[in-house]
Amino acid sequence: MNKTFFLIIICVLIVFSTISLIVVLTNRNSLKRDVITEKETAIKIGRALLEEYAAIDADTVLDAVEKKGIWTVYNVFEKEGITDDGNYWEIVGGGIYVEFRKSNGKVIKMWVTE
Repeated sequence: MNKTFFLIIICVLIVFSTISLIVVLTNRNSLKRDVITEKETAIKIGRALLEEYAAIDADTVLDAVEKKGIWTVYNVFEKEGITDDGNYWEIVGGGIYVEFRKSNGKVIKMWVTE
């Protein structure tokens, strides 16, 4: 009877340990999930930051790209023209941007031209 009792206790401990390990590993993996996964969300966050520090308005066109876990949100404008000697020139891009982590939203860098 003692052997049966100990066997039952050992089986219960093994099952409990296995379930506990599964729960811990599941929670750990869910904490590693990125917070800002959508481009639209990144643009909204970038707009809020840039409106605060760069005095952009609601009409400013922003775009976002994600590379290696970093979102970069920047203003978009195109300017083109022809120089005095007849050469075509074009500027694509913007003068302001903000970079922040995809995993937690922490701001890495902000560039604002005056």
